[in-house]
Amino acid sequence: MAPGMAERGFGRIVFLSSVSAERGGGVFGGVAYSAAEAALLGFARALARERGRAPRR
Repeated sequence: MAPGMAERGFGRIVFLSSVSAERGGGVFGGVAYSAAEAALLGFARALARERGRAPRR
C-alpha cells in the first residue's frame, strides 16, 4: 500500500494497540502480549519516520 500512497502523495495507515505497549502488563498481563504490543508500536513509529514527511507549518 505504501508505494501507492507515495505515488498519490496522500494516505494513512492506522495502527491500534493497547496501553500494554508502553506500560507492560495491564488487563491481559502476559509478558508475550506486552512484548508483541510494544513491537507493533515500535514498527508503527519507525514506519512513520521512514515513510512519512514532516508536518507543514
